[in-house]
Amino acid sequence: KPTINVTIDRADLKRDVSLYTKMNPYFIATLGEQTYKSKENINGQSPIWEESFTFYLDNINNTLLINIYHQQQIVH
Repeated sequence: KPTINVTIDRADLKRDVSLYTKMNPYFIATLGEQTYKSKENINGQSPIWEESFTFYLDNINNTLLINIYHQQQIVH
């Protein structure tokens, strides 16, 4: 099967959703029914993940979605 290799290096988040502590954001990448969840990052609004992963291309029309979260809340 064809594959796509993805690397998420870092993010520059525009708002801090944590009122009293530094954010520990993580991302979830989805392609079709495949999902990859990153580790939490301790760099607040400027997370550096440097994580790579591979998805199988079952359907060329699928869209790669990347959402960033902090404690069950979407931040971007």
